[in-house]
Amino acid sequence: MKCVADYPAPGFMFAGFASKMPVGFGHWAEASYPQDPSFRNRMKLDKPQAIARRNKELGGNVLGVNNCHFTLLDKKRNIWWFDIPVGRLQIGQYEWIHLLLHTVESDRLLHLKVPTVFFREHLDGLVVRNAGKRREEVTLELSADKDSFLVDVRPAGKNVSFASFIQS
Repeated sequence: MKCVADYPAPGFMFAGFASKMPVGFGHWAEASYPQDPSFRNRMKLDKPQAIARRNKELGGNVLGVNNCHFTLLDKKRNIWWFDIPVGRLQIGQYEWIHLLLHTVESDRLLHLKVPTVFFREHLDGLVVRNAGKRREEVTLELSADKDSFLVDVRPAGKNVSFASFIQS
């Protein structure tokens, strides 16, 4: 019987105990080494990696952990979901809020540069969680569908569009 260790494995393979597991044991053995060779080039970014990648593209340190929010595409619902503290939108805090939206399958990283004044002017059309409490947050669900691309599709919201803020 062949074992997982008998096949060439990418660097993230579980080397310690994978050699003892037969091929086909459970779903993780096949999932960790798919047949598609381009899979190795795709990876989930985390917030620091996404910020570093976008800053490199911009040629400077424009984005930081405080003025930037990051999320991965939720494939089941086809949305990018953000929770933005209302305190960051107040006058005197930040002029811009940067939203980084990553799609793992295509490794596409979208950058939205949204003025905080836009959030303040459209606050009545957005969903605010914990309104009037200590940790108020604007909750965005930005659609990845072609017919409503980058529109906030929260049921209680008013379909505010963020498509005009895409940065190249």
